[in-house]
Amino acid sequence: EDNTQQFSFELRKEPRLRLEAKMAKPLAEQLVEHLRDTAQRIQPTTRMNERLEEFLDLLQGEHPNIHYLRGLCFHGLPDQFPALRAIVWKLVLRYLSPDKTTWDEALEKNRKVYFEYCKEFIREPAKVRQLREGAKQIEKQRKQG
Repeated sequence: EDNTQQFSFELRKEPRLRLEAKMAKPLAEQLVEHLRDTAQRIQPTTRMNERLEEFLDLLQGEHPNIHYLRGLCFHGLPDQFPALRAIVWKLVLRYLSPDKTTWDEALEKNRKVYFEYCKEFIREPAKVRQLREGAKQIEKQRKQG
């Protein structure tokens, strides 16, 4: 049984990267490694690299200072690093705690809650279901005939 939760980070002009939350390394460490690898691949400008290093230094600390992080965000996040943007906004909006040891568990819990809400509140109306099944029947008959 594989209980591993996967997190996807989109990379521009790069294949999809999957980071495993329950691997030997916590998500925060994987994120920092991923951002450094991405920076090596795209060879950012000096200014962009300096900005990235500011964010990385902050994220590598035991408990990132959210007030300082907000100040960094005020001047923008490098567009070339969408994984950084995703985690920073979760911190700034307090979706994640500054305590990095809780990130994996919090993300897993929040995703479970979200999917439970989807099951409970998003239901396919009977008429739509009938139309969909009718369309499948027509397609099946067309393929056979």
